[in-house]
Amino acid sequence: MKSGVLFLVETEEELDSTQTTVSLPHEHKYDSLLEAIDVKQTISLNNSSKDAQKGKIAAERIFESSEARINDNGISESPIEQKEVVSTDFLYYPGEFFVLSSSSGMFAVELVNRMSNTSILRSKIDLNQFIISKIESDVELNPWKMGFYNKKGSADNGVIHGDTLLNDNELG
Repeated sequence: MKSGVLFLVETEEELDSTQTTVSLPHEHKYDSLLEAIDVKQTISLNNSSKDAQKGKIAAERIFESSEARINDNGISESPIEQKEVVSTDFLYYPGEFFVLSSSSGMFAVELVNRMSNTSILRSKIDLNQFIISKIESDVELNPWKMGFYNKKGSADNGVIHGDTLLNDNELG
């Protein structure tokens, strides 16, 4: 996992692999949907009494599509319900953080909160305040990637890669 969506965790408990069936009302084509948490790996961390966990979370979801048919009266379309499985990878460190591989896996937060004794909360990181605090504490910053937006000139926004970006007269 090279990127992800970060959440905070309030509880110290590890996740268990588990699967549950969610019953659906009678008006649906299907009786139920499956949801699962699969802890695939436990990672021992140096200098920590807790282990991190990696795995996958998946859930069946219903989506509607339409089916076209050609008959004597022309072409007719009718809605049909279909099941699909959505899934995401996760990295979990009890009491600290929970990371999803992408924002398309946001369903996993509600699923984990419901299927376990874990409490996962949205996080917010103020990068500007983080940089200011590092500069004020005399820590050397040397980012290798920076972005810009609302600049005057030909480029409205972009991402720059390189060394000593903060010393660049155009960016820093």
